[in-house]
Amino acid sequence: MKKAICHYSFHRRWTAEKWTAERLAEEVKALGIECVDFHAGMMAPAATAAARIRAALSKSGLTLSSLSLGNDFNKENPPNIRETGAVVKEAEKNGLVLAIENHGGLPCTGEEQVDVIRAVNSPSLKATVDVGNYLEGNQEAEVGTRVAAPQAGYVHFKDLKKVPDAAARFGRKLEACALGEGGVDLRACLNALKKAGYDGVVALEYEGTEAETTGVPKSVAHMKKVMKGF
Repeated sequence: MKKAICHYSFHRRWTAEKWTAERLAEEVKALGIECVDFHAGMMAPAATAAARIRAALSKSGLTLSSLSLGNDFNKENPPNIRETGAVVKEAEKNGLVLAIENHGGLPCTGEEQVDVIRAVNSPSLKATVDVGNYLEGNQEAEVGTRVAAPQAGYVHFKDLKKVPDAAARFGRKLEACALGEGGVDLRACLNALKKAGYDGVVALEYEGTEAETTGVPKSVAHMKKVMKGF
């Protein structure tokens, strides 16, 4: 499996330090990671985004692992399969793969991801397995990963702490943290992916409150350690 870092892992520094695409690529390369995931929503203006991304990749030698996008297809319950299907048809025409993430709403669990993918029934639609986001649906990370792994097209790697809170949903709240400091069994998730035959990219998506200057390198170091052998 290859390693990547999501653009969002540096969202605070991106804004505060007025980073460019090239600056982001430099940081990823300096951390010894071979792929980078740009977030379209952070690349305004859209008209020049593709050119700036290409230039950054060319200069750094990094590989583009994914382009993160957003949609509002899950306003309905279940998600709007008709709109999702229309976008997938365009992906089919252009030889692209779309990967639908478990993003806290619908779909959130591994089963919900699989249901959407099977309903659309296209080789151009797969799952972004965000190992931490399954907890938002009260599903353990390794369980959701195991369910969705056969449909995996991409992976987000993150860690969260469960903090007891009687007033919160499921009796606890979640706090994002550096990899290795929370309760996500990252190795179990990797084992589930490997067993399903996944050999694609695993992308760090750091969302912790610790400064990105320390939280990201710490997470990268742990990712390298836990991914040995994968």
